Amino acid sequence: MARELNVDCPSGLSLTVREFRVSDEDLLATPASVRKGLSVTSLLQAIVVRVDESGPYTLTGSGDERSLDWANVLQGDRMTVLLKNRIFTWGNDLVFRQPCPNCTLPVETEIDLNEMPIKPLPEESMPHVLDPKQPLYVTLPGCGKRIGFRLLRGRDEKALQKIQKQQKATQSSSYLRYRVVEIEGVEQPNWKKWLSELGGRDASFLRASFDEADCGVDQEVEFECDQCSHIWRDDVRFRADFLFPKYRGRTTNKGS
Repeated sequence: MARELNVDCPSGLSLTVREFRVSDEDLLATPASVRKGLSVTSLLQAIVVRVDESGPYTLTGSGDERSLDWANVLQGDRMTVLLKNRIFTWGNDLVFRQPCPNCTLPVETEIDLNEMPIKPLPEESMPHVLDPKQPLYVTLPGCGKRIGFRLLRGRDEKALQKIQKQQKATQSSSYLRYRVVEIEGVEQPNWKKWLSELGGRDASFLRASFDEADCGVDQEVEFECDQCSHIWRDDVRFRADFLFPKYRGRTTNKGS
C-alpha cells in the first residue's frame, strides 16, 4: 500500500496524496497528454487520495464523488503539491545540471529541495482567485497606465509550454500578453504592439507585480561555473526527470 502525505497549499487548499508510482511516470510520457497539455493535470488527479480542505476552490460532483477541478487550481498550488510529493517519495536532494551560458561547459549544483521557498497566497489576491473575472490591478510607474492581469491556473499549462518553447527573443512579450487582461486606454487589438514597445522599467515592474500577487514555489536557483566563474540564475523545471529521478542511493553489486 502506498504511503500517504498531507499537503497544505499556499491558497488554503489541503490534500492527502499518495507517493508517486511507476504508473504515474507513464502519465508524463504519454504523447497525447503532453500534446494536450494535460500531463501534469492527469498526474495530480492520479495521486490525490482526498481533499481535506478545499480552500478557495469549489468541488465538483456530489457525496463521495466530489473532486477538485485541477484545471481551475492555481499553478502555485499545483507546483507545491508536486514538490512536496517529490520530496516525500524520493527525498530532498537534487543534483541539477546546466550548461554554462558563458563557456558552455556543464555545471552541476546540489540543491536541498526543503530549502526552496513556498510563498503563501497574498490576501489581496483572494478576490481574484474566488472570481477570475475580477482582475488584479497595478499602475505602471513609467507610463502611468493601469494594467489588469490574472494569475495562472492549471488550464494554462499547454499555453505556458508553448511559450517556453519559443525563442528567448519572444518569450517575454508572449508571457506578458498572456497574463494581461486589461490596459487602460488601449483597445485589445493593439495590445501586442503596445506591450512589445513597453519600456524596460515598466516591464520589470509588471513582472514583479505578477510574482508579488502570486503564490507557490520559488523555483529559481543560482549557478556558478567552476571554469569561468560566471554566475547566473535559472528555474528548476518540474519535468519527468525531476519528479521521477534515477536512484542514486547506492551502486548495485553485480557480483553478489
